[in-house]
Amino acid sequence: MPWSKKKVLRYIDIMNKCSRIYIAGHCGLVGSSIERKLLSKGFSNIIIRTRSQLDLANQEAVNKFFSEETLDIVIIAAAMVKSISSGTLTKFFVL
Repeated sequence: MPWSKKKVLRYIDIMNKCSRIYIAGHCGLVGSSIERKLLSKGFSNIIIRTRSQLDLANQEAVNKFFSEETLDIVIIAAAMVKSISSGTLTKFFVL
């Protein structure tokens, strides 16, 4: 069941502000909104990687990233979206 905005905001309020938080998809609509909200709430230990730094479709790269980073919270807001007008299906990558 998808989380409501109210539930997400309530969860953010009880999170530890010192937590190391990785946001996958921070450049997208949802991910950038989450990043802005966390920064506005005083979270400063946010870990982000661009697609060129970490290709989430590359399992080896993802495994290496998670073995090297010590993370408390992982937020998956990443997706690969094809245009609706292109007639192709939308593809989503979920870790």
